Amino acid sequence: KDNPHDELVAKETESKLQRAIAALPEKQRAVFVMRYHDEMSYEEISEVTKTSVGGLKANYFHALRKVQAFLKDEAPVGKD
Repeated sequence: KDNPHDELVAKETESKLQRAIAALPEKQRAVFVMRYHDEMSYEEISEVTKTSVGGLKANYFHALRKVQAFLKDEAPVGKD
């Protein structure tokens, strides 16, 4: 059975991730969601956004760095 503490940590992590994604600039957010959440290829995203694959990779890389920094900087909830 799932550990209630683990479930709480997972929900908090998901909540932080959602806040991090919401804080991204619009273009980066769109690319991040399509790539990370929808698991689309760069080629598919390129067709949808009419953007070069190279530009998409740069946008995704910057978005990923910002999300990682946001998650790292967020103070953990309920520290002992």
